[in-house]
Amino acid sequence: GTRATGDVQIHIFHCCINTKMSTLKLQLLVTLITISGCVHAVHVTVKDGHVNGTEGGSVTLLCTYTTSDSDSSNLYIQWSFVPSHSKSHTQIYFYGGNETFLNPAFKGRLLAGHKPGNASITIEKLRPTDSGNYICEVENPPDFKGNNIGSTTLTVLVPPSKPHCGIVAHPVKARSAILTCHCDNGVPSPRYRWVKLVAQVHQNISGHVDPRTGMLTISNISDNEHGIYRCIAFNILGDETCTVDLSKLSTESDAIIGGIIGAVVIASVIGVIIWVVTKKAKKNAKKNAQKDTELQAKQESKNTYVAVPTDAAAVESTNHVESPDVGQNSPDAPELHQPLHEHLPLSEHAAPSGSGQAERKESEGDGPQET
Repeated sequence: GTRATGDVQIHIFHCCINTKMSTLKLQLLVTLITISGCVHAVHVTVKDGHVNGTEGGSVTLLCTYTTSDSDSSNLYIQWSFVPSHSKSHTQIYFYGGNETFLNPAFKGRLLAGHKPGNASITIEKLRPTDSGNYICEVENPPDFKGNNIGSTTLTVLVPPSKPHCGIVAHPVKARSAILTCHCDNGVPSPRYRWVKLVAQVHQNISGHVDPRTGMLTISNISDNEHGIYRCIAFNILGDETCTVDLSKLSTESDAIIGGIIGAVVIASVIGVIIWVVTKKAKKNAKKNAQKDTELQAKQESKNTYVAVPTDAAAVESTNHVESPDVGQNSPDAPELHQPLHEHLPLSEHAAPSGSGQAERKESEGDGPQET
């Protein structure tokens, strides 16, 4: 019995030695694997690659991590944000070394937990500008190796805003109209449909509707197409409506067409009047020019011109008459002496340059002899 008891004790001792050896081998194996880099020191997990939130609501972006170092005194967590339609990274949250940073744009709206293994954040009072890519990063020196980054995309959903309805005449087709409907806001982008209201009941319409742009085209408008039309803008969060009265377009179009026709008629009448007046004025001017020409011709035919000799010519004529070579009583001399007034009708008081001066000299000479 004693020997048997001893054998049992020896067996138990060998078992303990084997167990300790296995444990040491396992620890050595883990150490070797860790040193070789086959095991990641820090591993970050993001549960959802895409998350939806609603405007004014809240959303939690899940991010968990594991680390092989139990000492977390050097651990830090960082969140970055890349807005939609942008490539710039912005740091929105940092925690580590008893320090915390929070971006002013998220102040009062971002909450973060500090439990080991949890790096998730919650964003409240969501805004459309919060849509974008969020990056979670965890570091725990000296564990520098590993998949320590994860990302998720947030889309903030927005219901359609109140749409704007309008109506315009078709630029090409006569008796046709285009009804427009557009929302300024809405995520995802709203789609559109049109109905006609008859006694507040929706009825189908005849026309082409583009659900993406909200445009309704109605051709060959008749009295059957007149009435109230309602546009419905909708997405997954709800819908909004607006209405337009198609009958107003016909009234306005008729008024515009009538005004255009009236303007054309008035312009035509004015043009005819101007043409007639201009033609009459040209005709009268032509007649007046002909009368002036005829009157001037008549006046020129009545005018006579008399040749008036100069003083030199008059002296020469007088000297010629008094020349001694030709006597007045000579039978061969022609009768050249004629009264002076017949030759000088415009100089009646002018004295002869030759004989007059001789007579004055004789009278002046006779005077003193008589005394």
